[in-house]
Amino acid sequence: MNTDQLTREDLAEILVYAYAKATGVGVDALPTGEPYTDTDNVLVGKAYQAGLMMGKTDIQFAPDQVISRETLFLSVKGLLLKLGIVPTSSLTAPYSDYSSIPSSIRPTVNYLYSLGVLSGLADGALNVKSPATTEDGLTVLLRVLKTHNWIKGPVLEGDKERKHWKPLSFPFEQQQT
Repeated sequence: MNTDQLTREDLAEILVYAYAKATGVGVDALPTGEPYTDTDNVLVGKAYQAGLMMGKTDIQFAPDQVISRETLFLSVKGLLLKLGIVPTSSLTAPYSDYSSIPSSIRPTVNYLYSLGVLSGLADGALNVKSPATTEDGLTVLLRVLKTHNWIKGPVLEGDKERKHWKPLSFPFEQQQT
């Protein structure tokens, strides 16, 4: 498996940490428990209980399934709506591939763009159908947290395989000298 690709389990983990940071509730204090037979990841259970992610079926989560950028964007929008975040203006995203973005995802793209959390790829495209990378997921969620002043520095770190995310011991900001 390519560790640079974002899996459903990875997304559940970073959504839980972002949600905990945004709400001020510690990760350990979030309810746990999930009905899935294909994972025992406690953070997947917390994502399920918080309404951040659902399974592919009633009993299967598909933790190793790689997600698309579209799924990432829909999940981030779901998190923001759960937190009561709405853009103050409605902008149309200027991506070079906007006309090829399915009409069903355009409102989500415009919502995230209006909030300033999407910037697109180096070529000016968004490539919503491409697999999401771990970097995509962390970048968008860190922008969300920073844009709303829920953090002032890094909030997550992962091991070398990018499979197990954990919060830093403290968020920090660079000291002015």
